[in-house]
Amino acid sequence: MQFSPFPPGAAARHCVFYADSVYYFRSLYNRSIRRAYGQIACFHFFHPAARRRLQENSGRNHGGRIGMNSQSFYRASAAQDSDEAILSRHLVVNCAGVYANNAPFTTQSKQGRQDFYLLFLDTGHMDVFFGGETVRIASGDLTVYYPGTPYHYAKTNADAFAYYWAHFTGSGACALLSACGFPQTGVYPTGAGGNVQMLFHLLFRDFILHDGCWEISAAAHLTDIAVSLGRRARLAGARKDPAAWLDASLQYINAHYASELSVAALAEMCHLSAGRYCSVFKAETGLSPQSYIVALRLENARALMLRTDLSLKQIAAAVGYEDALYFSRLFKRHTGMPPSQYRRSQKM
Repeated sequence: MQFSPFPPGAAARHCVFYADSVYYFRSLYNRSIRRAYGQIACFHFFHPAARRRLQENSGRNHGGRIGMNSQSFYRASAAQDSDEAILSRHLVVNCAGVYANNAPFTTQSKQGRQDFYLLFLDTGHMDVFFGGETVRIASGDLTVYYPGTPYHYAKTNADAFAYYWAHFTGSGACALLSACGFPQTGVYPTGAGGNVQMLFHLLFRDFILHDGCWEISAAAHLTDIAVSLGRRARLAGARKDPAAWLDASLQYINAHYASELSVAALAEMCHLSAGRYCSVFKAETGLSPQSYIVALRLENARALMLRTDLSLKQIAAAVGYEDALYFSRLFKRHTGMPPSQYRRSQKM
């Protein structure tokens, strides 16, 4: 699919887009991130408010792999660095990009910025300075700066290196970060892997398209990035957070509740013994694994009774009970009425 923000024929005359579809970005994510991402031949005809700086990196990094290009995207002019606080709107992405260069460098701002700053280290190592403390961050670490916070970080070697970044503002920005587990300035380990790189490139695509919906889409993709990083950080701290141990099994239960599910198999997904799994499960959900599964099945059975004309036997089979009589007894035990009476009462 060729998708261009330019009038018919203009894109063909002035540039070639390779990064022009969600499918393309997904395929990029499945390749090595050290290959060039969406290399674009582009010139001055981009919308001025979306001026794009494309900097070639230092050639080939160690190992002979071609590094991706550094890219910067700005909501307003790059000369002003889009540094502003906008509290009249819920969420606004001021600027974003990726920096990929093997050379040593230092970045410092003694006053900080008016907006929020996310820096996700994708490849390599970097020193981050907080007051008199130096923190060495590695691939998969996220650094968050709140407005007005000075920032200072440096790369001191010539190793392969890349980080993704975004500055954003809005009345909902602080609540978004807090809800995702980033309540203050600091470094948060999130672990390697995941879909963060792909989400950033979808954010970059919004700046490139610059259509009537681009700022709404950019805010949505920034939210996706924060949520993805928050979930990764939670999983990275799973050894300290018992609730995170259950994620894999809870997702599996909700997707396969109508199948035969054994506690032993669910515990194995979380690398726990069956006894420890049951203990953690009840502490976090208030139910035993089997009670949770029954409750989930009955909840879906109620939904089918209300939204379909399937027979009770068909509904019982759909939620995992081949014996319709057993299903009816179980339903009555948990709801206080048989399924046929429940269905009638909801249609009155």
